[in-house]
Amino acid sequence: MLEKLDNMGTKKRIAWNKGLKNVQPKYWLGKNRSEDTKKKIGLANSGNIGFWKGKKRPPFSDECKKRMSISHIGNKHWNWKGGITPENKRIRNSNDFYLWRGLVFERDNWTCQKCLIRSGDGITVDLNPHHIQNFSQYPELRFNMDNGITLCRNCHYDFHKEYGMNNNTKEQIDEFLKHIYASLLESGRVK
Repeated sequence: MLEKLDNMGTKKRIAWNKGLKNVQPKYWLGKNRSEDTKKKIGLANSGNIGFWKGKKRPPFSDECKKRMSISHIGNKHWNWKGGITPENKRIRNSNDFYLWRGLVFERDNWTCQKCLIRSGDGITVDLNPHHIQNFSQYPELRFNMDNGITLCRNCHYDFHKEYGMNNNTKEQIDEFLKHIYASLLESGRVK
């Protein structure tokens, strides 16, 4: 490791790339090129611009995105470490999960089904998709749109605080939503 002393006498690390900004053959270290040579080098490099410089790249089609995604999955990815990602994380980061999530939000009109709040008019609401039947116990229902409901982050937290993270059922979500409908009826927000 390269080190040097600063003006206070303490050791400082020298960056690994120190002096590599203008990499030249050792012959040119400490020497200056003539103006004629500089012009020749400039002319040789002129006109070498990237293909997309100054242009806007056209958007990729869905088919092209899918092919690019498949080409970097699993052991084809540069950072592959032998399949150590937990199944839960792999599923929740999958394209199927994001499609399911979007369908649930769209069906519920991007509105929390408990407090009926949604983004707009300067308000930003963080929505979470919630599995009605437990994610881990019902793998066949994981991407079924009817097994999802839209809740804001606070309501989702309140649900899991009250009923726990495991063994969630439809009866629990019905009971959870029933409390709010009663209070909304009293306040006049829902008729």
